[in-house]
Amino acid sequence: MRSEEELNCAMERYGDTVRRLCMVYLKNDADTQDIFSDRFFEIYSALCSL
Repeated sequence: MRSEEELNCAMERYGDTVRRLCMVYLKNDADTQDIFSDRFFEIYSALCSL
């Protein structure tokens, strides 16, 4: 599925940056992981709806 490939590409390209920004603002690993997962799930959902 193309959207999965695009999601993987986005995660590889932006994942570390998004995770670091979440950690800077949230200062909590569990919250960071939740927000990180939510953002990339939204990206995946948007890609699937195209």
